[in-house]
Amino acid sequence: MYTRKRITTVLLISILLGTESAGDEMIASDLAPHLGRPAAADEIAALDWGIMPDGDGLPPGAGSARQGAAVYATHCAACHGVGGLGDSGDQLAGATMGLTDAWPEKTVGNYWPYATTLF
Repeated sequence: MYTRKRITTVLLISILLGTESAGDEMIASDLAPHLGRPAAADEIAALDWGIMPDGDGLPPGAGSARQGAAVYATHCAACHGVGGLGDSGDQLAGATMGLTDAWPEKTVGNYWPYATTLF
């Protein structure tokens, strides 16, 4: 449901910002905040990576579920709760409805079939 609200908000803002009367001479670039700069090709290439379900594309290194639990406790649990059941952040696990139900719950536990997808 949180995702639906976010999408609705983005669409509403897009519609409001994109609506101009025919007599306006102002163009969209005049309304832009002019922040940042276009990304260079080498910057885009550095971010253009993909990880396959079999782990192909992962960076060098290794880890275990036990090590991952420690990382989760340190960096994630404050928002996503113990066991990923939600707190101030979205629920990550424990969905009671599947993706084909009337109100699908897209949690890590039922939406992403491979851990590498999350990486």
